[in-house]
Amino acid sequence: MSAEVDSQVGTTPSPAATPAAGTARPVPGKLGRKWVPAQPKPLSRRMMALIITAATALVVLVAMLAMYLTANEPEAAVPKLGAEFTDPIHMSFSIRPPANWVIEDPHDKTNIYLKGPREPGLRPLIIVSLDIAPGSLNSYLQLHKGRIEAEDKSVTWISEDSGESIDGCPNTARLEYECNFEAANKEQVRVRALQYIMEDKPRFYRVTCFVPASLYEKYLPRFEASARSFRRVPIGRANVGSIK
Repeated sequence: MSAEVDSQVGTTPSPAATPAAGTARPVPGKLGRKWVPAQPKPLSRRMMALIITAATALVVLVAMLAMYLTANEPEAAVPKLGAEFTDPIHMSFSIRPPANWVIEDPHDKTNIYLKGPREPGLRPLIIVSLDIAPGSLNSYLQLHKGRIEAEDKSVTWISEDSGESIDGCPNTARLEYECNFEAANKEQVRVRALQYIMEDKPRFYRVTCFVPASLYEKYLPRFEASARSFRRVPIGRANVGSIK
């Protein structure tokens, strides 16, 4: 009996030497497999062509968008104006024309012409005038509008406002109207006019801007900026701009 027990004891492994169930036995000289990332597959020619085509289309789209935004860019809030020009006849007013416009003096001792770039039908035009008349701005406006209607039956009045002041003149009127104009090729062009009239008794200054009605919104900021640069000049001031 004791020999049998001794035989069993001698053949039964010790619990400390027996690995737990489910535990892998270490293999001498091997610490496990090293992980190696999979190498990316090279792009096929078809995929490369698709990527190049998409990139090219994106570049073209961005370029077209930039061209569209540039072409439809709104007028600047403060359009560029040229150097101040002083009336050489009466030395009584000055004005800054839009940049790169041409100044002409017809020597009629009444008007100065500021001419813009050529446009179909009629090139943009600003006429600065001096008129000596009795009465107030209201009476002058009645006579002035009546004279325009008598000379041109196609006139349509669009707006009249007296809330703005230019160069500190106590009374300033702002008029908008349309009329017909016969172009050089005998074609009838509908013209939109913007006019400021400043009262400085007994003087009345007029800044009148003309352009084809279809281009009015395009040139309106330049018209307004130039008209608002108008200044009365004390007699004797010798700052005379050049006339082309």
